[in-house]
Amino acid sequence: MHQLRLGFLGVSQLNFDTQLTVANYAAARQWVQELAEGAGGALEALPASVVETKDAIEALSRFAAAGVELLLVQTTCFASGEVASEIASYASRYRIPVVLWGIPEPTGGALRANSFCCQNFYTSILHARGVPFKWVWGAPGAEELTRQLERTVTAVRALEQLRRTKVAVLGSGRVPGFYGSNFDELALKERFGVSVSRIDLSEVFRRAAALGAAEAEAGVVELRDRTSIEGGVTDEALERVSRMHVALTSLAAEGDFDGLAIRCWPEYVDIYGTVVCANIGLLNDEGIVTSDEADLLGLVSMLCQRYVTQEREVPTLLDWSYTDFEANAVGLWHCGATACGLARAGTTPVSAMHSILGRAEGETPTGVVIEQLLRLGPATVFRLCGAEGARALCFTGEVVDSPMIFQGAYASLKLDDLEARDLVNTILVSGVEHHYSLCYTRHEDELDELMYWLDVEPLEVVPYDEGRGAFARWEE
Repeated sequence: MHQLRLGFLGVSQLNFDTQLTVANYAAARQWVQELAEGAGGALEALPASVVETKDAIEALSRFAAAGVELLLVQTTCFASGEVASEIASYASRYRIPVVLWGIPEPTGGALRANSFCCQNFYTSILHARGVPFKWVWGAPGAEELTRQLERTVTAVRALEQLRRTKVAVLGSGRVPGFYGSNFDELALKERFGVSVSRIDLSEVFRRAAALGAAEAEAGVVELRDRTSIEGGVTDEALERVSRMHVALTSLAAEGDFDGLAIRCWPEYVDIYGTVVCANIGLLNDEGIVTSDEADLLGLVSMLCQRYVTQEREVPTLLDWSYTDFEANAVGLWHCGATACGLARAGTTPVSAMHSILGRAEGETPTGVVIEQLLRLGPATVFRLCGAEGARALCFTGEVVDSPMIFQGAYASLKLDDLEARDLVNTILVSGVEHHYSLCYTRHEDELDELMYWLDVEPLEVVPYDEGRGAFARWEE
């Protein structure tokens, strides 16, 4: 998990209550130190609040040299607008998120600090300069203030992790006809900071074929440890999964890749004679976030969730394949590429032959998948939309007990606060791509904040309204 570097700056001027300013800044600095350390981060801060513009410039230069990634500015006392303008210049140059913090005002007698008025003054300057910011308010340790800053620390840490992320697309572009997997590599680099490498599948197949028998056994061991092997799975199919597991994990380690987007057909079936679904499940189990069908935006969606949950939760990429309008639930499914660690309590994932490929009359089932009902509990579904990832869909619910309506990996998600018909209408009229990242816990607030700092537009729900809303919409 990335160690976030937090910069803390207090601003003031001399014609208000100097003693109060000194005391308020000292108390705030101590609390922010504890907050940063409690979140596993590090703090850069001055011994006192800044008054002169030159002192602010010097402090911001120090923050830049220290690699500060989030700037918290406390309007400890009313201060010069020139200082706010320097903060705006710094934030723009280094793409640093800024949080403006106002504190409660002592009442009775003379106005002693005018903190909120200064906060108002500074937000107007940053707004005029086009600098993204967030405001918070409260005394150090106040519940709402703490909650808001912890959310920001989580979101900005995820932002910085994305900027350091390396992924690989395995295969020569998207799967045939899967236009939703198209992406703009340079736009993604500009917005998310993610570095993309491309590796031909011939290199993956070469690695798998070159393994000796003993080396190739590792993947079979993994499958036997994590799943129950169904009777129809052949030794040959298991060996192919095993060889591919070793090949993919070695490739990810050598490239220091945080994630892989794999073109899973037609070459895997036509050339290698199997599918890669079970391998994707194993990779996700091991913390190498992996998407199928070369869906890079799906992969980045998964990584966003992985990072805002501070790497405690493993995402999985699924199709929306069923809607129970009466139960207000969504059926999320894929053929069997989900991490075994997401299996429902009391069940064991099953390694089985693919439930769709090779099932036509006269054919032989092709390749190994991992079939499982997914675990129960609160979850968040997230999807970056468009080739540039400039829009995002996010909704929450509870994975509830259900049968496996379709063979593969399956979860029934009862929606929290949306009507299923309105959500269906939204994804269809807004042109949302068909893969969705599901990750456990409700973390939509952290994702919303991360999307703000990334300048990604959240999709608004478009009500169905008895069919009056069921018409395609485009961005203005």
